[in-house]
Amino acid sequence: MLSETHMPNALYGETPKTIIQPQFLPLRDGDRYYYENDPFISLDEKQWIKATKLADVIRRNTPVTIVQDEIFKAQSFVSATKIAVSNEGIDFALYPNPAREMIFLRIPATQRQDAIIRVIDMQGKVLLQRNALLSDGNNTLTLTLPAECTSGLYVVTVESGEMVGYKQLVRQ
Repeated sequence: MLSETHMPNALYGETPKTIIQPQFLPLRDGDRYYYENDPFISLDEKQWIKATKLADVIRRNTPVTIVQDEIFKAQSFVSATKIAVSNEGIDFALYPNPAREMIFLRIPATQRQDAIIRVIDMQGKVLLQRNALLSDGNNTLTLTLPAECTSGLYVVTVESGEMVGYKQLVRQ
């Protein structure tokens, strides 16, 4: 059973599913306190509850703000922290840091060029992406941090052509 190929979006294969499902479905369906059996909860509320993940419950009920969406799946934290340490490429200024709602970027350019600015959380999720047209000289951009960018550590990237620059950002 344990060595069996896992089913899509499952932690086990066909055999454990065949054994476990007939045991738990009648328990769930017969439970008068189970939310889908409650006649006083609207269909919209039931859909909202069904879409809620454990990460949402943790974010709503604890001071923990940096939680990966898939709690039970191990994800590497190396990528976001590793890129923040190396700063080879575009050297830009980021201020204020720590920031509250807005940040300013001063990006030097030697010619007119397109750039992509991203704010990335420590799980590698892009919370904000903005395209910018840089002109020759120093370019100052203002970014309003999105609501999902709660207190914590983030990486701001500026990408233009083959060059990329990274800075760490602390959100208060």
